[in-house]
Amino acid sequence: MAYGFGTWDANGVDNNTGLVKINALGTMAIDATSNYSQSFSLPSGYSLDYLFQPNADRTGEGRKRISVSGSAILVTQVASTDYTNGTFPNVPGTILAFAR
Repeated sequence: MAYGFGTWDANGVDNNTGLVKINALGTMAIDATSNYSQSFSLPSGYSLDYLFQPNADRTGEGRKRISVSGSAILVTQVASTDYTNGTFPNVPGTILAFAR
């Protein structure tokens, strides 16, 4: 007997990927309000991406933008009214960089 659940696309093809492996390249510990830039060595044919995990309470009213530029992750401060993609509250945390 199988456990779990299945999902299918419009053509009836199973698209339940379950857990997806990633190629972790490194981590960046960031505080709430500093700017950062860190480069990573990418394997040929891959692009850089990240996951952000906050680990404390918000500091102040500002926000930060986390972005990828080539093989670097950039963390910059933005206005407290900026809620565009890639922005987060000013909280310290850890960034996990991975190759996609």
